[in-house]
Amino acid sequence: MDIIISLTVRRERKNCFYQKIITCDKDLCAVTGLSIYVVASFFVFLFYVPMIKENPELANNMWDVNNVAYIILCIFITKAFYVPASN
Repeated sequence: MDIIISLTVRRERKNCFYQKIITCDKDLCAVTGLSIYVVASFFVFLFYVPMIKENPELANNMWDVNNVAYIILCIFITKAFYVPASN
């Protein structure tokens, strides 16, 4: 009986640990989204004009990187708005 209780307690602690990893507070979500957007879009903005001159098709395809990064930013900011305030 003690083994079953011990395994149940371990499972509950493990689930609680994973829940803490997945959840984030408002500031962390907003900063993470902004950081992902800046890192992903930095080189697109930096080299966009030379890319247009050299290879317009590549410049057009690279703009999709910025669009995906912006969508990720919007998801993180939305999550930041709807995360309950932590104590």
